[in-house]
Amino acid sequence: MTPNVTPSDAPLVLIDDRRGTFGPLTDLRAVFELRAGLGTIAERIEAVAGRKATAVAVDPAIAGIVAERGYQTSASEFCKSSEEDVLVVHGRLLTASAARVPHGEIHAAADGTFIAGWLSRELLAKVWDDPSVLRQLPATRTVDARFAATPWDLTTSIAAPGAVLKPTGRGTWIADVASAGELEVGMIARVADDRMPRSALGARVGRVIAIAPIEQVPLARRIEVEPIAEARDATSAVVVLEAGAVPGDAMPSTAASGGRR
Repeated sequence: MTPNVTPSDAPLVLIDDRRGTFGPLTDLRAVFELRAGLGTIAERIEAVAGRKATAVAVDPAIAGIVAERGYQTSASEFCKSSEEDVLVVHGRLLTASAARVPHGEIHAAADGTFIAGWLSRELLAKVWDDPSVLRQLPATRTVDARFAATPWDLTTSIAAPGAVLKPTGRGTWIADVASAGELEVGMIARVADDRMPRSALGARVGRVIAIAPIEQVPLARRIEVEPIAEARDATSAVVVLEAGAVPGDAMPSTAASGGRR
């Protein structure tokens, strides 16, 4: 990377590898624009990466339409703009937390599927034209990850684990999550309480900071959530959990829901 560019300043690029079977859902949009839970695949990845995607590699047939939504879709234009490395993420990635990749690394799944990594502009140009090049890149680390391949994969992501948050008296909340779904520290709590105003639904209010098993209920776990915004006066909150966090995010509310992987 050039000396004046840090990884946090570097662009985020999403790659639609044009695989999977989504039928008419992707006739006019890229796969990462499809909803998977409370947000699109792109929004989940952006939350973890801490930056918005500025460029995307998509099927040329829909590049013009996708560009109208604010993305750079021209490889020739984007890849000549500067010399710094870029963070590239697989556009069908459902395990959003896997988008956290240290600068200089490339992560792949056990079967060799590219997950995310830092690429030079020159290499990105090749991937842009032919996404299959991603499978040929040498990975520096193997990571567990899920990818969307059918609409069903997106539907199952919507069933985020839910919980009722209750104050601990020390500035955090706790909740018992009766779900065998994936939980991890860093998940976001979002409002999912129908009693709240519609405008509040989906608002981020906390991050999971601890997870502990509940011996009496094998499949349940107790989570502790740290408020993102000043919502400490809430007596309870119905939430769902999803992966990802936005550094410095603050959205006032009194109930939370969180994302899941």
